[in-house]
Amino acid sequence: MLSKEWRDGLFEQAIKYLRDLIQLRTINPPGNEKPAVEYLAEILAKEGIEPKIFEPAPARANLVARLSGSGQKPPILIDGHLDVVP
Repeated sequence: MLSKEWRDGLFEQAIKYLRDLIQLRTINPPGNEKPAVEYLAEILAKEGIEPKIFEPAPARANLVARLSGSGQKPPILIDGHLDVVP
């Protein structure tokens, strides 16, 4: 079981990341997800997770990161988007 201090710290960290992401202008159209992708890539890299950024069109970036497991359990895919609509 996680300690209250650890849970509280994780919660506060998640709130900070969400606040930071909300402040980035990623309205679609036109998109402009690149600042959000770069922000998340920096966080992942600091945690030792190798981010890969793909930019199929200017400022329309995608982020892929992989955590390898032991293979003892089925894989899981977490998918999301970083743009918002007006």
